[in-house]
Amino acid sequence: GPGGPARSTDAGVTWTPAGGLPAMAPGCCSALIVASPSDDARLYVVVRVAATPSDEGQIYRSDDGGATWVAVARLPAVPGIGRLLPDPHVRDRVHVLLDPNNAASTLLRSDDGGQTFRDVAVPGGAGPSFSVDGASGDVCVTNAIGLLCASSAGGPWRAIDTDLPGTSTDELRIARGQPGYVAALPGRSKAFGGGPWQSMQGGSYGFQGVGITSVGDDGRFLGVSGSQLVDSLDGGLSW
Repeated sequence: GPGGPARSTDAGVTWTPAGGLPAMAPGCCSALIVASPSDDARLYVVVRVAATPSDEGQIYRSDDGGATWVAVARLPAVPGIGRLLPDPHVRDRVHVLLDPNNAASTLLRSDDGGQTFRDVAVPGGAGPSFSVDGASGDVCVTNAIGLLCASSAGGPWRAIDTDLPGTSTDELRIARGQPGYVAALPGRSKAFGGGPWQSMQGGSYGFQGVGITSVGDDGRFLGVSGSQLVDSLDGGLSW
């Protein structure tokens, strides 16, 4: 809202300024707000101050649903923050992708709730996008090699796919269920080990947003591509 992020406790009817966040003049800043899937009361905000490069990438954290905020890590000054994704199971673990439009983009990891971050080494570089699987917590990235995934706790990176479609990969989403990974890019999906990339909605729309999640353990997945909800009952082979 004008002046900075605001908080509502009545389903958006009324709003009040979120305490502890900096005042923001209109047009000066952008803020990325992310909820933690492992703790309903924890929120993160990344504030980028366009007029002051040294202040870009300041992370704030709330542990009371946005009532109060504290400044945690200040990220390096880069042209853009791609995504900030908390781990779905480990409360204090969070990953951040820096400068996604640069071939030398960097993936960072924190294990102390965003207080400190360290670089995550990815074969071939972090690439333009990353996603965290909501079921397993696996971290996946795209780069010149293809689609790579690893445990959020660290460990070897696995080349899941080396044949990404010729489209923008800055909207990668991935889910792991039964029988395995299903990944989604804008309007396309792939069940790994089950054939080529295919349209999620019959090829009729050019949606730019995408989401995907596994449902149960019987091979069912739900996907969102723009404004359309699509359903797969065969592990992502068809929608």
